[in-house]
Amino acid sequence: MARIKLDTFSPAVAGSTSTMVSGNIGYTLLNIVLKLTTITKAQLDNIRIALAGTPIWNITGSDLDKIN
Repeated sequence: MARIKLDTFSPAVAGSTSTMVSGNIGYTLLNIVLKLTTITKAQLDNIRIALAGTPIWNITGSDLDKIN
């Protein structure tokens, strides 16, 4: 399985939203790995993944920590 580096997230400060927009990459994504460097999962209010503007996945950082 090939690893594809997606675009980076926009910088965020407390209380703001960070986004990463990626165009058509031509592959089916089987998983997405988020590497947290300066924050913890508990500090993430919400992780939302949308496909063509339609949300397909929505979870809080705390809930993500419970399943990982």
